Amino acid sequence: MVALQVTPRIAVAPIIVAWLGFGMEPKIAIAAIICFFPIFINTLTGLMQVDEDRLEMFTSMRASRWQVFRHLQLPGAMPVIMAGFKTGISLALIGAIVGEFVSASVGMGVMIQRFSYQLLLAEAFAVLIMLTMMGLILYGAASLADRYVVFWKHDELLTRISTRLKTKYADLLKGSQAQARIAE
Repeated sequence: MVALQVTPRIAVAPIIVAWLGFGMEPKIAIAAIICFFPIFINTLTGLMQVDEDRLEMFTSMRASRWQVFRHLQLPGAMPVIMAGFKTGISLALIGAIVGEFVSASVGMGVMIQRFSYQLLLAEAFAVLIMLTMMGLILYGAASLADRYVVFWKHDELLTRISTRLKTKYADLLKGSQAQARIAE
């Protein structure tokens, strides 16, 4: 994995184009290769960072490997996985542009090349600004997904969810509070 990570992706791009042809496939493959490693490394790191006390509790309760993964490792790793996803989504855009530089006849990467070769810098910067906006939109979408997937790390969302649940189950809560007073 380390050997693949340190291999310059820009050097691999022409080989992928020669292998997959000149269609959309090489661009997708280059984008996937570029964005794969941050997500993979973060996922692996997150899954390996297990709270030893919680793991001991799961072991003492004879949880299966699947239960440990589903209820302990995966929820604990989600913040780190989502951080890798946010990095990867930005790198995917870079990979798509690299793929267009190498093999495309149309696209924003081709437009930047043509405008730069013709010294039409205003047009080249306009395309660059559009790519930046696309990157910001993709990052924003990943951040929005992060807010809802890892909701327990975002206080205001957690407060909103708990308020909604309290409202939804208010009758049930009143009944349990009344039973607690009777028991006293």
